[in-house]
Amino acid sequence: MTSEKDIQKIIIREKFRYYYKIMIPNIYFFTWESDLLAIDKNNNGNFITEFEIKCSRFDYLQDFKKADKHKALSEQRDITAIPNYFYYVLSEEIAQKEIPGCDYAGLIIVCKIGMNKYLKTIKKAPLLHNESMPMYKWEEIAIKLNHKLL
Repeated sequence: MTSEKDIQKIIIREKFRYYYKIMIPNIYFFTWESDLLAIDKNNNGNFITEFEIKCSRFDYLQDFKKADKHKALSEQRDITAIPNYFYYVLSEEIAQKEIPGCDYAGLIIVCKIGMNKYLKTIKKAPLLHNESMPMYKWEEIAIKLNHKLL
């Protein structure tokens, strides 16, 4: 079974260099913990993508019990409280079972060939809003990163 940390490393290995300038694992940035938060190289570097990693079908289904999070993502009313893009990242074992999707989330599967694991985008995440991250949010990220390092 692939762990959350393993999947974080795969996402960073495959996506960081090409698409993002900052990637932060396990950070409370919105009103929930993000498994992996990424800040775009494009769009003036101010778009945020969240990767929600699920290592079991049970964990995936339990995530939908976080009503406030999913209401914020689906209604997109407070754009400072949600990322620009939101992805679920699932292991191949989970993806082989029928899983419910949602309109506001993209889907990435961690696939395996032999000993190698790679990402396969099944559904591209829709743009939830096109507002750039304001300066005070950059300061919030800096403070949170500082706390992680202490």
